[in-house]
Amino acid sequence: MLDLPVVDGNLADLTGTATIAVPAGRWKLGDTAEIWLGDATPVRLRVVAVFDRQLDLDETVLLPWDLRRGHASQVADTVYLRFAADSVVTAGGATVGAARAGAAAIASAGGATVVETDDYLSAAGEQEARTNRQGAIAMLGMALVYTGIAIANTLVMATRDRAREFATVRLAGATRRQVLGLVGIEAVLVTCVGVLLAAVVTAVTAAGARHGLADLAPSVPVAVPWLPLGAIILACLATAVLASLVPAALLLRRPPAELAGVRE
Repeated sequence: MLDLPVVDGNLADLTGTATIAVPAGRWKLGDTAEIWLGDATPVRLRVVAVFDRQLDLDETVLLPWDLRRGHASQVADTVYLRFAADSVVTAGGATVGAARAGAAAIASAGGATVVETDDYLSAAGEQEARTNRQGAIAMLGMALVYTGIAIANTLVMATRDRAREFATVRLAGATRRQVLGLVGIEAVLVTCVGVLLAAVVTAVTAAGARHGLADLAPSVPVAVPWLPLGAIILACLATAVLASLVPAALLLRRPPAELAGVRE
């Protein structure tokens, strides 16, 4: 059912309880592979087929069905069915439409469903994406929180040390509103520079990862999570602006002459 990129041997030989099909790289055709089954039973299996290394097959081995007996559940979690046109008649005299209906009935009796390939792949992709998002939140959530704290702490201290600079600008004729506007623009520019540098680093990393995976997958599309990235950028921007404007506004409440005397 699956179009496996077999480069040596034949999957038809994957029978009995002593054979195995493996990805290229570690074993060769005719070698003996020592592995552990799902119940931790060690077995020695003869390699009868080798398929090319591929991203979704890199850590995959194929075992004959008979080897599962006594070592794993006999219920498959996924069954692949290939149907031709409904007008085709099977060897038993039933049309493929009838076979499709029979498969649906069997699946329903066992608590399963029959779905089209595209629907199955879409559901599997959504589930994997949901798992990846949850993992990213668990790993990066706290890092992002501490990054926000670091941004705020740095800008608050930097703004506090600019008291004399603010006093000079005020004494030169600038209004309080103009000084705050300048501070806000600086915070936006600093955030934009940080985003630009982060984008360059990320692009280089993604390009390197894509090049490294080129031998394992026929194509490696780059998916950019624009919505989460946009939310992170806006959060950093808001943190930078607030952490700059709030201490600046507090400093500018003092008269310029008094502000000039603040020790940095």
